[in-house]
Amino acid sequence: MRTSNIVIIMLLSFALLACAPAGPTPTTTPPGVNVANAEVPSSAGATQAAAGAVPDRKMDPDVAKLFANSGSVKSYSFDVAFLPDNRAPYKYLVKGNKVKVVLLQQLVFSDGNADVVYLDYDQKTAFAYCIKKGAFCTDLTRARAVNFADYAIVLPPSWIDNLKYGTKTRSLTVNNAPVNVVQYEADGKQYEAYIHNYWGYPVRIAIKNAAGDIVSGYEYRSMSFQDVKDSDVTPPQ
Repeated sequence: MRTSNIVIIMLLSFALLACAPAGPTPTTTPPGVNVANAEVPSSAGATQAAAGAVPDRKMDPDVAKLFANSGSVKSYSFDVAFLPDNRAPYKYLVKGNKVKVVLLQQLVFSDGNADVVYLDYDQKTAFAYCIKKGAFCTDLTRARAVNFADYAIVLPPSWIDNLKYGTKTRSLTVNNAPVNVVQYEADGKQYEAYIHNYWGYPVRIAIKNAAGDIVSGYEYRSMSFQDVKDSDVTPPQ
C-alpha cells in the first residue's frame, strides 16, 4: 500500500473519532437532596427556581392572613422527610441562616466519624463535626469540610412568598395539629402546602406533575418554634 494511502486512512480514522459522541458523564445523587429540588439555596433558603416562578396575579387577602405570624419566627427545628419516598435521614435546627443538621447515621472518615453538620446558608459552607465523644469520636473540635449541597434543603420560609399568591383549598388536622392547605401552579408543576395554623410555616410541600402524581417535596415533621439558641447552631470551638 502506498504511503499516501496510509496517511489518508489515518486522517479519516482521527476524523471519525473526533465526531463520535462522548460517553455518559458520571453523576451522583447527594445523600440528602431530592434530585428534583437539588438547586443550591440562597441566603433566604432556596432559589426561586426551587419554589417555582409564580405568574403575576393578585394576592388573596384571606390567604395572606395565613402567614401573618411567619415573620415573628426567629428559630425552629424539624425532622425532614423527602417525598415521595418519605426518607427521613436528618434533623434540622435553624436560627437565621445558620443550621445544625443532626445525622441519624454517622459520616465515616479515615481518621474518625462525624455526627452533625453545621451549615451557613450565607457563605454556602458545610462542616462536619463529632459532638458525642466515643470510640470513633475523640476530637470534638475537628472540622471536616463536606459538600454544602448534600445537606442544604429548601427551608420552610422559602416557599412563603409564592404561597401568598396561592389558593386556599381546605383545612384539616395532621398529627393532631390544624393546618390550612394552599395550592399554586408554576413551571408546569402543582405545589400543595400544609400551612401551620398559627405560625404560618409550611409543614409539608408536595410537588406534583400534570397528572397529579407527587414527584418531589418535603415534610417538615415534628416542627417546633422559637426553641433554637445561638449555641445550638454554632460549631464547637
